[in-house]
Amino acid sequence: MLVEGLSLSVDPQSLPSPQDGDWVSKGVAGHLVLTSLQRLRNPLVRYVSGDEGSPHPLSPEVAAQFPVDRVEHLQTLRLYGRDKRFSFKWLGDYYEFHQMDKMMHSPEWGVLQYQIILADDAAKEGSDCLELRMLRRAEGQGILNVAELEERLHDAFYLTHHTEKQFRAVFLSDLDGFQRSQSSGKIIRFIDKRRKK
Repeated sequence: MLVEGLSLSVDPQSLPSPQDGDWVSKGVAGHLVLTSLQRLRNPLVRYVSGDEGSPHPLSPEVAAQFPVDRVEHLQTLRLYGRDKRFSFKWLGDYYEFHQMDKMMHSPEWGVLQYQIILADDAAKEGSDCLELRMLRRAEGQGILNVAELEERLHDAFYLTHHTEKQFRAVFLSDLDGFQRSQSSGKIIRFIDKRRKK
């Protein structure tokens, strides 16, 4: 497996093919891009993993344990976690924004606008709660009713009787219930109010 680092200043989703200056040298943190030709039918070529990390050369102690002709092909990989511009973590699971957007705009859900707010759970120290605010079309033919939508949300967020108290779906009647950017007045799709740990 070949592991490369793409500069953190580059949006990996917007690049059809990265230029030479977009790649970082060993030891520098970047978006991890993976290539594996082991699956001949469906090889993985420059797959953007969504993780941040940095490849490093092997230390002399570790390199001594491998045949000399293989050491140049081996490296240590430091992982720093998921790229927070493309996903968020809640209750141990990662949720990618593009997948959330696809789900929320399913025609049968009837969601016109939504907002995700993560905050510290006041009732449970060290835990987070997620509030999902939605403005929906009027229920009618082809649109799920509130109970059906809440059931789909329970499945999408892997809620159990232990975690459902940390999730709240809020159905709004107009745009006034959304938090907006102070500078532009636009509705902010994702707000993280959690204290940094």
